[in-house]
Amino acid sequence: MVGDQAWSTSYAEACTWKSTYAIFHSSGDLGDFASFVTHMKQIAIEKNVDLPLVDSGDIHDGTGLSDGYPPGGVDAHESNKFLERLPYDLMAIGNHELYVYADTYDMYVPTILLVVASSSPTDVRYFSRPIVSWSNRYTNFVPQLHGRYLSSNVNITVFSSDGEAVSVPVGNRSVKFTTAKGRRVTSVGVLYDFTGNSVNTTVQFVADMVKESWFVEAIEEEPDVFVLVGHMPVSYDNWPVVFDAIRAVHPLTPILIFGGHTHIRDCQQYDGRSMALESGRYMETIGWMSANLSAAQGNSNNISFTRRYLDQNRVTYQYHTLTSNATFDTSYGHSITVGLEDLAEQFNLSYLYGYAPQDYTLSRNPYPSNGSVLSLFVDDAAPTALAINNSRAGIPNILITNSGELRFDVLKGEFTKNDQLTALPFTDSFLYIPNITLSIATQVLPALNGAGTSNKKKRAALEREMWRRGYVDGRYNTWLAEMARRAGPGSTAEMAGSLTLGYVTTDSCPGAGDDTLHTAVPYYSSPDYIGSAIPNVTDDTPVDLVFINFIVSDVIEVLNTLQSAKNYTDSDASLYSPVLANQVLGLYQSFIPHFEGRYLTSNVNITVFDSDGKAVSVPVGSRYAKFTTAMGRRVTSLGVLFNFTGNTHNTTVQPVAKMIEESWVDADVLAHQYLSRSHSSSLQKRLRRSPMSSSSWVSNDSSKCFKKEKSHWKDSRPFAGPVVFNAILAMHLQPFRSGQDTHTRDCQQYDGRSMAMKSGRYMETIGWMSANLNTGKGNANDTEFSRRYLDQNRVTYQCHTRTFNSTFDTRYGRSITEGLRDLAEQYNLSYHDPYPSDGSLLSLFIDGAIPTALKINNSRVEIPSLFISNSGDLCFDIFKGPFTKNDQLTAVPYPDQFLYIPGVTFQVANQVLPALNKPSSTSLKQERAELEGKLWELGYVDDRFQT
Repeated sequence: MVGDQAWSTSYAEACTWKSTYAIFHSSGDLGDFASFVTHMKQIAIEKNVDLPLVDSGDIHDGTGLSDGYPPGGVDAHESNKFLERLPYDLMAIGNHELYVYADTYDMYVPTILLVVASSSPTDVRYFSRPIVSWSNRYTNFVPQLHGRYLSSNVNITVFSSDGEAVSVPVGNRSVKFTTAKGRRVTSVGVLYDFTGNSVNTTVQFVADMVKESWFVEAIEEEPDVFVLVGHMPVSYDNWPVVFDAIRAVHPLTPILIFGGHTHIRDCQQYDGRSMALESGRYMETIGWMSANLSAAQGNSNNISFTRRYLDQNRVTYQYHTLTSNATFDTSYGHSITVGLEDLAEQFNLSYLYGYAPQDYTLSRNPYPSNGSVLSLFVDDAAPTALAINNSRAGIPNILITNSGELRFDVLKGEFTKNDQLTALPFTDSFLYIPNITLSIATQVLPALNGAGTSNKKKRAALEREMWRRGYVDGRYNTWLAEMARRAGPGSTAEMAGSLTLGYVTTDSCPGAGDDTLHTAVPYYSSPDYIGSAIPNVTDDTPVDLVFINFIVSDVIEVLNTLQSAKNYTDSDASLYSPVLANQVLGLYQSFIPHFEGRYLTSNVNITVFDSDGKAVSVPVGSRYAKFTTAMGRRVTSLGVLFNFTGNTHNTTVQPVAKMIEESWVDADVLAHQYLSRSHSSSLQKRLRRSPMSSSSWVSNDSSKCFKKEKSHWKDSRPFAGPVVFNAILAMHLQPFRSGQDTHTRDCQQYDGRSMAMKSGRYMETIGWMSANLNTGKGNANDTEFSRRYLDQNRVTYQCHTRTFNSTFDTRYGRSITEGLRDLAEQYNLSYHDPYPSDGSLLSLFIDGAIPTALKINNSRVEIPSLFISNSGDLCFDIFKGPFTKNDQLTAVPYPDQFLYIPGVTFQVANQVLPALNKPSSTSLKQERAELEGKLWELGYVDDRFQT
C-alpha cells in the first residue's frame, strides 16, 4: 500500500448474513463490514491513494433479512436500506434481482422517455420520473447510488406517463466519474447471458451489447482506467468479449474487472495491464485488488497487481485495520448491526421451529447419507411437509427437485425461521402430473441426470439451459472438488490441529490469493437432480410425478422422450400442495419427526394409506423410545393414554391391559435393563413379576408420599431399575388407578424403587421429580426420591434458576413468546366482547348466554324450551375485565352442537334434569353409574377433579 496505488474492494453475492464462523470464517455482519470500509477509507486518505468500493450483484435471496418479509412485502425491500448506506462507488445488477418482477421494480425509479430540443433530431434522453408518489421515492434502491448502479444489458418494462409500455434500463448503462485522487474512470455493469428472468424484464446478450451505439460512445474517450463490474464469471464466460471491444479502441488503458455469479474465488489476467477478480459467494469473501496505476502511465509496461481473498469476519477486519475488538466498531457500522437486529426481530427471524440434532451439509457429507441436507430434504422433509392436509397424500408418488434448490447447510442446534430461509430461500411451488406409470416415472430422474452415453448431448444441452437460467452449482461444485483433490485424502485430519476448514484457492493469477490459510473443505459430489424413494408398487401402477416448478420445462422435455402415448405440456402440471419450497424445512421441524422418536403413543394408532394405497393402522408417534442421557444413563420410555373412547374415527386407543400383553412390550421394552416413565399399576406388576426385598408405598393425599408398610419382593430379573412416571412429560395417565386422568396434583410409590407423579392441569403446574439413581445400582435398596409441584409463573422460574427479570429470558424462550403473540394476533384473540357479569359461570352460561345466543336467527324462538347441558362443557372461569376471543375459547373450547327433541310435554321435560343429576330408582342409579363410566371414557374428568 504505497505511492499512487489504486485499490478496489468488492464482495459478491452479498445476500447471506448467517454466522458460519466455524465453517468458513464468515461470521461478520454488514455492520462489521461497514466499520471495516470506514477504517480502510481513512487509511487510504492517509496513504494518499484511491479506494473504490464495488459490488458485483445479487442482493436478493439468501436469509430472513431479505426473504423474511411479511405477506404483501417485497424481497430485500428492507434489507437493501442498509446496503444503500455503504459508500459504494459502483454496483451491478445480478440474476437474483430478476426472478421476480416486483423485486426489480422495487429497486427501480420508473423512467419515461423525454425528447428535448437538440441539434440532433435523434437525441432522445432518459429522464427519471417516479410514477409512484414522491413521498415514496426513498424506498427505491437505485437512486440512492446516484447513477452508480449499473445494468448495461438489463431493462425493465414500465408504463410511461402516457400509459404506454416502455423498456428502459433498470440502472445506468454506463458511468464516468473522477476519483478523489483525480483519476478518470469509465465503468459498465454487465450481467451474463441470463435467460431465467421474469416477464417484463429483458437481458441482452453480451455479444450484442458491445455492438450498441451507447457502448461505443461510452468507451470512445480514453479514461485513466476502465473499472468493469458485473455479475459474470471471470473464467469461461463473456468478459473477454467486453475486454476485446475495449482493447480494440484502447490497447494500453488499464482495465480492472470485478466479476461474480459462479460462487468461487477466481482471478484472471487477460493481458499484462488488466486483472479480473471474482470474490466468492454469500458475503463469505471480501475481494481485494491493488494496482499501481502511476507506474503504468506513459508506457506499455505490465502493471503491478496484487489481490487477496479476505475471510469475512471481525478478526480479519481488525487485523487489516490495526484495531482491537474495543476500537474496531464505528458508530455508523454499529447502527447498521443494530438496525439488522431490529429488522430480524420485526420479521421474527428467531422464531424457533425446532432443533437440528446434527449438521446436515450440502457437500461435506455424501449424498445420499444421514449427514446430507439433500437427503434430509428429499427423503424426509419434503414428503412430510407436502402430505399435510393433502388429499393426494395417499396416492403413491415420486418427488424430484434440482439439488441447487438448497443453498446452505443446516447446522446443529436451534433451527429458526432465519435458518429455514438461509438453507432454502426460494418461494418455488410443487407441481405434479398424475397417472404416470411407475415404469416411466422411475426413468425421469436418471434421464435428468444424464444416465447413458446416448444422453450426453441432451445432458450437455440441459446443463447449458440450466446455466443460463441461473444454476451455478455445477461450476461451484467442480471448484470444491478440485480443491479437495489437490488437498489429497486424509488432509483434513492431518491439518485439523493447526488450520481450520475453509477455502484453499488456486487461481490463474501470480502470487498468493487467500488472506488466511485453511484446510480444504471436504467435498462429496451430488447429482444435479435428486428424488425421493421409489414407492413399493407394481410397474404399471399410476403414480403422481411431483417436482419443483423451477424444473417444469426439464421434466416435461424428459417425460416426452420416455414415452409417446401423450405429448405433455406445461399445462398438464397442476399445483400439488400450497406449501412453498421455503416452508418445507420449517414445517418438517415443527412436525412429529422433530422429536426424533421421542413423541410416544404406545397404545394410540391412526389409520392412513400406505404406498400401495391400502388402509393401514400405525402408531401416531413411537410405541416406545430408548436413549442415553447426557450423563450416560440408558433409558426406556413408554407413552400411554388412559382407556379413552371419545376418539375420532380412523384413530384407535388400545386398552392398557391389552397393550401390556403385546409382543413388542416383551421383546423390546422389557429387554432393556433400565426403564423409566411406566404408566399404570398393571404395567408395574408385569415389570415386578415376582417378589423381592423392597418397600411398598401408598399415598392418601396429593401433598406427600409416605412409607406405610413393608413387603418382600423377588424378581427373576434382579434390580430392574427405578420405574419413573412423570405426568409433566406429556404422559396422560393417573398414577395409582389404571386409566385415570384427573387434573390433580398427585403422587404414588408402587414400591421403594419407583415414583409416579401427576402434575395438575392446563399448564398450571410444573411437576418436578428427583431420583438418586446411583444409590440403587447393584443392590435392592430403596431409591431416594423427591418431588415438587411448581406454580407456573415467572416468579417461580426466577427463584429456582437464580435469575432476575432482566436476566431470565433466553433468545429461544423469547422467540416462542413472540411467536405465540403473533399467532394470537393472527387468530384475532384480542377481539373484545362486552364485559361479563360476576357470579356463577354456570348460571351465566345456562340462564343468560345459551338462551340469548340460540335465539339468533332461530325460527323456533317462540316455542317454549328447556336447555340442558353438562356442567363439564365449561372448562375455566371468566374473569372481570375485557372478554376476548381467547377468553371465550378458554372457558368453552368445544365445538359441540345444540340438538333438540320437539313435542315433549312440559311435565316430562321438567323431570329430565333432576333424573340426570340424582336418579331416584335403583335402575336409574345403575344407569347413572353406567353413564358416568361412559363419560369418563369419553374424557370427562370434572367429578374427580372437584372431589
